Amino acid sequence: MACSLVWMLAEAGRVDQDLLAGAFAQRCEPNRGYGVGAFTVLRQVRQGLPWREAGRLAGTRPKPGPFLDAVLASTPDGRVRRGIARARKMLHLSVEEVAYELGSGHQVTAQDTVPFTLWVAARCLNDYRQAICDCVRAGGDVDTTSAIAGGIAAAYAGMEGIPEQWRDAREPLPGWLRM
Repeated sequence: MACSLVWMLAEAGRVDQDLLAGAFAQRCEPNRGYGVGAFTVLRQVRQGLPWREAGRLAGTRPKPGPFLDAVLASTPDGRVRRGIARARKMLHLSVEEVAYELGSGHQVTAQDTVPFTLWVAARCLNDYRQAICDCVRAGGDVDTTSAIAGGIAAAYAGMEGIPEQWRDAREPLPGWLRM
């Protein structure tokens, strides 16, 4: 997928979402470990369904446990994976308890950041605002944890999931960036 993105930028000088989705679908290699949802969407796009429609039909957002299970299935062994496995067992705990146990970016390492942010994202897939608020409440490397957990939540919630007041208050995008 990264190579398709580089191809798109080299060819068009910008990202054309429709062309890029088509490239992803045409270049999809099932043996590369795509999740079932991603593989299904890409197959539907390859068969002619517009990517936005295929994404809507992909099903409901996963529950926190299955979400983390899917992440674990794709994460190589190491400290980050062990942290995610611990996070999977902490879904019933408070933000403060999890941040204390897993870390929330104080050490500025993946091991100290990723498990916590995935725990937040797993619990807040339908609620971008709550994901950001949980990261702020936990402290630590707040801008990084908010960017990671918020980015995952936004991928599920879409632009309309980000509070309009927050979108209106954000820093303007640079003039050279065409959207």
